[in-house]
Amino acid sequence: MRRIKHHLAAGRTIAPRIAGAVLIAVTQGAHAGAIQGVVDGVNIIAATVAAVTLALCTVGFGMAGYKIMFDGASFRDVSNKLLGAAVCGGAAAMAAMFV
Repeated sequence: MRRIKHHLAAGRTIAPRIAGAVLIAVTQGAHAGAIQGVVDGVNIIAATVAAVTLALCTVGFGMAGYKIMFDGASFRDVSNKLLGAAVCGGAAAMAAMFV
Protein backbone atom coordinates (compact mmCIF):
# COMPACT_ATOMS: atom_id res chain seq x y z
CA MET A 1 0.00 0.00 0.00
CA ARG A 2 2.85 2.34 0.78
CA ARG A 3 4.32 1.81 -2.69
CA ILE A 4 1.07 2.80 -4.35
CA LYS A 5 0.88 6.01 -2.33
CA HIS A 6 4.48 6.80 -3.26
CA HIS A 7 3.74 6.42 -6.98
CA LEU A 8 0.59 8.51 -6.69
CA ALA A 9 2.51 11.28 -4.93
CA ALA A 10 5.18 11.21 -7.63
CA GLY A 11 2.49 11.52 -10.30
CA ARG A 12 1.08 14.60 -8.61
CA THR A 13 4.42 16.42 -8.81
CA ILE A 14 5.25 15.36 -12.36
CA ALA A 15 1.91 16.31 -13.94
CA PRO A 16 2.23 20.07 -13.22
CA ARG A 17 5.77 20.03 -14.56
CA ILE A 18 4.67 18.35 -17.77
CA ALA A 19 1.78 20.78 -18.13
CA GLY A 20 4.15 23.72 -17.60
CA ALA A 21 6.57 22.41 -20.20
CA VAL A 22 3.77 21.96 -22.72
CA LEU A 23 2.47 25.47 -21.99
CA ILE A 24 5.93 26.97 -22.55
CA ALA A 25 6.39 25.02 -25.77
CA VAL A 26 3.02 26.18 -27.12
CA THR A 27 3.51 29.87 -26.27
CA GLN A 28 7.04 30.19 -27.71
CA GLY A 29 5.62 30.81 -31.18
CA ALA A 30 3.38 33.60 -29.93
CA HIS A 31 6.27 35.45 -28.33
CA ALA A 32 8.39 35.13 -31.46
CA GLY A 33 5.63 36.63 -33.59
CA ALA A 34 5.17 39.57 -31.25
CA ILE A 35 8.69 40.93 -31.74
CA GLN A 36 9.14 39.92 -35.37
CA GLY A 37 8.41 43.47 -36.53
CA VAL A 38 11.16 44.84 -34.32
CA VAL A 39 13.61 42.22 -35.56
CA ASP A 40 12.75 43.02 -39.18
CA GLY A 41 13.23 46.75 -38.55
CA VAL A 42 16.63 46.24 -36.95
CA ASN A 43 17.71 43.98 -39.82
CA ILE A 44 16.69 46.64 -42.36
CA ILE A 45 18.66 49.29 -40.48
CA ALA A 46 21.71 47.02 -40.25
CA ALA A 47 21.58 46.24 -43.97
CA THR A 48 21.26 49.93 -44.83
CA VAL A 49 24.23 50.87 -42.64
CA ALA A 50 26.31 48.10 -44.22
CA ALA A 51 25.42 49.27 -47.74
CA VAL A 52 26.23 52.92 -46.98
CA THR A 53 29.52 51.94 -45.36
CA LEU A 54 30.47 49.77 -48.33
CA ALA A 55 29.80 52.66 -50.70
CA LEU A 56 31.79 55.05 -48.48
CA CYS A 57 34.75 52.70 -48.28
CA THR A 58 34.69 52.14 -52.04
CA VAL A 59 34.68 55.87 -52.74
CA GLY A 60 37.46 56.49 -50.19
CA PHE A 61 39.76 53.85 -51.62
CA GLY A 62 38.90 54.91 -55.16
CA MET A 63 39.79 58.55 -54.45
CA ALA A 64 43.05 57.52 -52.81
CA GLY A 65 43.95 55.28 -55.73
CA TYR A 66 43.12 58.00 -58.25
CA LYS A 67 45.26 60.57 -56.43
CA ILE A 68 48.22 58.19 -56.19
CA MET A 69 48.02 57.07 -59.82
CA PHE A 70 47.12 60.28 -61.66
CA ASP A 71 47.89 63.22 -59.36
CA GLY A 72 51.27 61.94 -58.25
CA ALA A 73 50.34 62.05 -54.57
CA SER A 74 52.33 59.95 -52.16
CA PHE A 75 50.86 57.40 -49.79
CA ARG A 76 51.40 59.86 -46.97
CA ASP A 77 49.10 62.37 -48.68
CA VAL A 78 46.17 59.95 -48.93
CA SER A 79 46.70 57.98 -45.74
CA ASN A 80 44.02 59.99 -43.92
CA LYS A 81 41.38 58.99 -46.47
CA LEU A 82 42.44 55.35 -46.31
CA LEU A 83 42.39 55.38 -42.52
CA GLY A 84 38.94 56.98 -42.51
CA ALA A 85 37.59 54.37 -44.91
CA ALA A 86 39.06 51.57 -42.80
CA VAL A 87 37.53 53.00 -39.60
CA CYS A 88 34.10 53.25 -41.24
CA GLY A 89 34.33 49.67 -42.48
CA GLY A 90 35.41 48.45 -39.05
CA ALA A 91 32.58 50.30 -37.35
CA ALA A 92 30.02 48.69 -39.65
CA ALA A 93 31.51 45.25 -39.02
CA MET A 94 31.36 45.78 -35.25
CA ALA A 95 27.75 47.00 -35.48
CA ALA A 96 26.84 43.89 -37.48
CA MET A 97 28.29 41.71 -34.70
CA PHE A 98 25.99 43.33 -32.14
CA VAL A 99 22.90 42.91 -34.31
